[in-house]
Amino acid sequence: MDGAYYNFYHMVKAWTARDYCTPGVKAEIILDMLLSDFIEDLVRYHYFGEGKGCNVTLLAKEFPIGVNEENHLNAKVDYLVSIGSNKLALVELKTTNDSYTGRQNNRIIHAVEGGARELMDFYYRIVRLKGGNTLDRKKYGYAYKSFTENLAKAQLDEEKAKAIQELDYLYISLTDHRSLPKKKLILEGLCENEPFANSLESEGRRQLWEHVSGILKMCIEEKERM
Repeated sequence: MDGAYYNFYHMVKAWTARDYCTPGVKAEIILDMLLSDFIEDLVRYHYFGEGKGCNVTLLAKEFPIGVNEENHLNAKVDYLVSIGSNKLALVELKTTNDSYTGRQNNRIIHAVEGGARELMDFYYRIVRLKGGNTLDRKKYGYAYKSFTENLAKAQLDEEKAKAIQELDYLYISLTDHRSLPKKKLILEGLCENEPFANSLESEGRRQLWEHVSGILKMCIEEKERM
């Protein structure tokens, strides 16, 4: 690790851990940025362990699920992921114990029970709405373009996604706690987990995970010292 990169990494590590313990700072946004590149790997490991399993693709971030069909009121789930061509999963990132709520979980379960067609139909209605401010419309346009590109990468299209029969959900949490549902993956246990590191496709990816997990561990350690 050269000097400039070393200094940059340790600056990010120190400030992320500090901000994680600072009131009012949205630490989940910071950790989401670090983890987004590994969401596919984490979901694949959850379902298949060290085995390669099938193709896992991050389709969308901040995916809207319905709260009120009449006025398109919606809540956001952190990630929508495809697992092969026959399963979708709504994935929620939790970085603090108090960020989990039963109300949110009920919405996710309701969305899962409604099935892929209802989930997709609502999403397409949201992204094609004409109302809202200009910036929101541009952001939804950008997100929709990315979504269609990711569908193609997953060898899916709009109709194939709607026809998927299996819909699941998963919580990815920094640490474990009793209130979380059973469908969970705990990052703390993967920070020094050799099987997970070995499941990554290259030495470069393994080194990158080592850096990211170093930041996660420092966040956990700082929180425990509070």
